[in-house]
Amino acid sequence: MIDVYSWDTPNGQKVTICLEECRLKYRLVPVNIRRGDQRDPGFLDRFPNGKIPAIVDHCDHSGRPAVRLGLAASATLTAG
Repeated sequence: MIDVYSWDTPNGQKVTICLEECRLKYRLVPVNIRRGDQRDPGFLDRFPNGKIPAIVDHCDHSGRPAVRLGLAASATLTAG
């Protein structure tokens, strides 16, 4: 399962479109950038650059959750 931390922006949509096209299971976690959720201390603890989209892949081959940020999230999905 992949958690997608995102908002309805062009870059955020790229990740969800990619997941849909690859038929991967994911859970969307809304990060309201208009309200400033990306600057919340809890979000910054997990994603220090405070950018969306961010994904957490709980099925990474290493056995540990893999975290990808920004457009690297899309690149990771298409390369995998």
